[in-house]
Amino acid sequence: MKAAALALCLVSALFGCSSEKSYALVSVLSAGAPFNDVAGLQVKVLNPPFVDDLTYRPKSGLVRFDSVTALTFSVGFRSSSHHGPLTVQVAPFNSAGANIGYGAGFADIVSDGTTKVTVRVDRGAVPPGDGGPSGSSPDGGVEADAGPPCDPVSPTACNGGTCFLACRKNEPPAGMCTMAGTKNPGELCARNEECQPGSQCFDFSCGAGKPSIKTCLRFCKDDGMCGAGKCATPIPCEGQPTTFKACSQACNPVGEAQQGCAPGLNCFIFQGEVPDCDCAGAMHVKGEAAACTSSEECRPGLLCVSMAGNKTCRPVCRLDAPATCAAGQMCTKLVDPDYKVFGACL
Repeated sequence: MKAAALALCLVSALFGCSSEKSYALVSVLSAGAPFNDVAGLQVKVLNPPFVDDLTYRPKSGLVRFDSVTALTFSVGFRSSSHHGPLTVQVAPFNSAGANIGYGAGFADIVSDGTTKVTVRVDRGAVPPGDGGPSGSSPDGGVEADAGPPCDPVSPTACNGGTCFLACRKNEPPAGMCTMAGTKNPGELCARNEECQPGSQCFDFSCGAGKPSIKTCLRFCKDDGMCGAGKCATPIPCEGQPTTFKACSQACNPVGEAQQGCAPGLNCFIFQGEVPDCDCAGAMHVKGEAAACTSSEECRPGLLCVSMAGNKTCRPVCRLDAPATCAAGQMCTKLVDPDYKVFGACL
């Protein structure tokens, strides 16, 4: 966590104020009824790679804010390294120390100037990581630095940010806002905030003893949103299916089966003859001509094909580019399943 370059203060008679040259002026408003019982604020500021968590309490009494009258504080930047998207999360608490709401605001930092951020707090909302939504991905969790509810496919509610799918135990999954980055679908990532709007950083678990691999994937509702890919990759939450899908990566399953995939992933052919990137599982170890019962046993770039009553691992080829097969082999059409684009070198 990098926090030393951030400095926060409340702008009121109760608190001091930052004198930094570049800072964010944050206005906290209620999304509904007034907040008259605020004993303090828990504030989280994110400007990757910088993250800061602070707690503020007034010197005496309670503070308030409503849908018109804001409680304002500033976030001072002590270095010139701050630029790009800024997220400010605010969680007020009462005199008993209990959380009474949550909200988040988003803006792009104005260098050597004042960045204005508005945060609207929902009473009863739970801050991420405090009994609230926990994240999900194809094989594991994702960070939950979230804002208001949103649609992962069309994150317009996030005001230039992106929307990730947060999985919650015993509850339906929910879209939550966070900052957006510039990485394209299919690129390696470490956090959701690195991916373009409409995308999320998903974790592919590649098996025991192997590091997981994270890449950005684009949410979708139909193939028209996926370019050369297909809207065909299901997204589970906590191991359970959801209605959400992501675009497949238009990769090449021929040869080393790595073209079009992030380092560490390979291209496989999935149901519907859709190529997509995934980890090579523990069973993907058999080489060409080895006996097999399914393609999951064959190395990347091979398919388990039945020929003359025997099943063996055979190289993948494209029917419209048969020259990739070795001398003496032909790119043969497959009928079970009935592939139209890919065949096997026999």
